[in-house]
Amino acid sequence: MISLYILSAHLTGDFILQTDKMAKNKLDSHIWRTIHVLFYTLMFVPVIILTSLSPLFLVFVAIPHWIIDTRRWVESKDGFESYPIVVDQTLHIISLTIAVAIFI
Repeated sequence: MISLYILSAHLTGDFILQTDKMAKNKLDSHIWRTIHVLFYTLMFVPVIILTSLSPLFLVFVAIPHWIIDTRRWVESKDGFESYPIVVDQTLHIISLTIAVAIFI
């Protein structure tokens, strides 16, 4: 069940709560990236409450997300325009999986 909580928090924070302004500016502005990551990380507070995970879990959610969202290391490849989002989301899920493994 925790996996569904984590996935729901991730999708809500990374897609539903991310405004167009955040998405547009987070690559070039550490301030906008930080604002996005704060909103994103807040979605994991109910997960902590429901599962009794340590609040330190939020640090293991926020820092990798901030780093991954720099996205300076990924560009479209071989005409596959969705490549950046696929890599981005794969790295987010991997980092969340590692965080869960550390705290459970």
